[in-house]
Amino acid sequence: MSIPVLRRPKQVEKNNNIIIEPEDFMILTLKNGKKLVVSSDSYHGIITSSNIYKCVICNEEFSLAKGDKEKHKKSHKHKQLMILSPHKEDFAENLIRQIETDICYCTICNVVVPSRTLTRHLSAEGHTTELKKAKLRSFTYQPLL
Repeated sequence: MSIPVLRRPKQVEKNNNIIIEPEDFMILTLKNGKKLVVSSDSYHGIITSSNIYKCVICNEEFSLAKGDKEKHKKSHKHKQLMILSPHKEDFAENLIRQIETDICYCTICNVVVPSRTLTRHLSAEGHTTELKKAKLRSFTYQPLL
C-alpha cells in the first residue's frame, strides 16, 4: 500500500536556494479512542510566516533555523502555555485551541481563526479535507520505537 502525498513539504528559501524540510508528525489519541496524525508544528502552534516561524501559542517569532524551532517547542514557557491552552472538548476531533478571548487556533489546518468565524471554518471544504487526511494518516503512520 503506497502512502499518498498528504501535503507539499515546506519550502524555505535561503540565499536563492530552496531547502525542502521534511515534516515530523505526531499521533494523537483522543478521549474517545480515535487517532489523528498531525504535523508536530501544527500541534505546537508553529506557523511559517514569510521568513520567520511564529508560535501562536506563545506569540513569539524566531528564525527559520530548525534548531530554534525545536528549542522553542521544548522550552518551559511553551510547555506551560500548551497546558493552559488545551484543545477544547466541545470541538473534539477538530482540535481547536482558544488562544485569546476572540481568537482560536485550528491544529488540523495550522491556522489562526477568529472565534466569530470558527463554525464556518469547521464546515469549510479545506478543514474537512485536512481532517480526513489526519484520520487517514492514523492508518498509515506508526509510532517510532
